[in-house]
Parts: sequence; structure tokens; C-alpha cells
Amino acid sequence: MRKRYLPMLIFIIGVLAIYPSLTSRADAIWEPFGDFYEQHWEECETSNESYLTNSKEGFVTVYESPLSGKEVAKIKNGKAVYIGCVWKDQKGKLWGAVDLSGFEQEEGEIVDKEAGSGWALMENFAEIYNEGDFRAEHRNEFKKYAGELDDYEIKNEIMIWTYPGSEELRNTISEYWDENEVPAYEYLYTDEGGLRWTYIGYYYGMKGWVCVDDPENRNLKTSYGPGEKKQELYPVKTPDGELHVTLKNPADGSLKIVVIAVAAVVLVTVILIPVIFGKKRGKRK
Repeated sequence: MRKRYLPMLIFIIGVLAIYPSLTSRADAIWEPFGDFYEQHWEECETSNESYLTNSKEGFVTVYESPLSGKEVAKIKNGKAVYIGCVWKDQKGKLWGAVDLSGFEQEEGEIVDKEAGSGWALMENFAEIYNEGDFRAEHRNEFKKYAGELDDYEIKNEIMIWTYPGSEELRNTISEYWDENEVPAYEYLYTDEGGLRWTYIGYYYGMKGWVCVDDPENRNLKTSYGPGEKKQELYPVKTPDGELHVTLKNPADGSLKIVVIAVAAVVLVTVILIPVIFGKKRGKRK
């Protein structure tokens, strides 16, 4: 039985090797590093969204975990970071798992390159206008797709954007699965600049918007740019220049249990030493 399926397995592996452009990171779920996530993953909820750093301090402090006093990054306000999942502490505050791998650090920011990820309070982030916001804002302007790209021949690669004007490239298609299987484009949208866009709901792990009038322009810009959400944004301040390690638990501000235990041992020792030595002196008499 196993030998019978071996040729099929080899064929599938070969196809994936030939068409790497059709695989996508969009379906992969990023997970934070560290013992905290391994111990609390069942309590975490998927976020899978980018957020804008937006703390009253002017920068966001990222910790090794919600229960660790070790700082792993200090990022200025106004930077987009990816939050893979969130965790709620005992006080009901949400913590987001921040992807630090590949983060483009600016002057004045501090990032522990060995950390890979960290955790920060979600109250220190602002929402970023996303594809869902765009869809809600322009839904009434969508028209039926009429095959505008069905016969399009790829010269280099088709660009897939998060939404029209986002300037965020989500994926690319360098070749179709076969000549008769182009993406299932769902509808058509014409932006304020006259450019037409069509939406891919799913194509081998990829989804997003393609500019019908300029599908292969990697540097495509629009006059209106990315959308914005109405919310309070705080000024940017430069961090103090170094990462700290504190004995406090970031999740509730209390000292760690180990510190209390050590203090208790010290206190007991201080009390017992005079008693013990007092007894010894008494015996010598």
C-alpha cells in the first residue's frame, strides 16, 4: 500500500518545488518565542494584525513576557509592528505578542536582536486602517468583475496589495498554476484617481487587491495613499537609551514571589541568629 502512494508523494513534492511562488506566508501562523507562550498558549487569542505604537510615554516598552521584568525593546511611537496574538492578565489587561524579527530599528530605538519577540500592553497601540476598514468604507462602490484580467499574460509578476492605496505589498504571482487557472477575481473597484482594482479572495494561500490598469508595478503609488482611523495619537519621544531588568511583574506591578521568599528567609535568619547564639552563650555559663 505504501509503495503505491510513493509516486504521488514524489509528484506533489516536485510540484511545490517548481511553483514556489504559489506558496504563501499568509496561511502560516506566527507564534512568539519563549517559555511564557508555551505555558499559556491555550489562553492566547489570535490577532494576526499590525498595530501602531502609541504610548503616552512617547515610546512603547516591550518585555520578554507579561510576567518578566526584562525589557527587550523600546520602540518610538508611530511605528507599525505585527501582533500575532493577545493574552489577558488577572486585571483584565490585554498583552500583545510583538514580532521583533526583522524589525527596522531607527536611531534612538533599542531592540534586543536575540529576542525575536516580546510582549507589550495593547493599550499602548493604535489600530491601523486595514482591508476590513477599506471594505466597509467603499463596499457600495464595488461592481461586478467582468473578466478584465482573465486573459492577462504575466510578463514578470503580478502585485497583490493589501487594499487600494495601502502601499503595502502583500504577495506576488509570477506564474499561474496552469494557463487555464487564473485567480478567481471577485469584483471591481475604481478609485478616486481612476485606477481600477479587483480582489482575489483566495489563490493558493494568497489574497488581496490587484490594480487592473497597472498589475505589475511594484512601485505603484496613489494620490490618496493609505487610509487613516480617527483616534488620538501621542507625540514621539526618544527612549532613555538602554534596556532595563526590573524585579517587578509587568502584568500587575507587584514584586516577584521569589523576592518575597528571599526577604522572608532573610527575616527569619535575622531573628534566629540571636536566639541560637544566645542559647550557646547560656550553655557556656
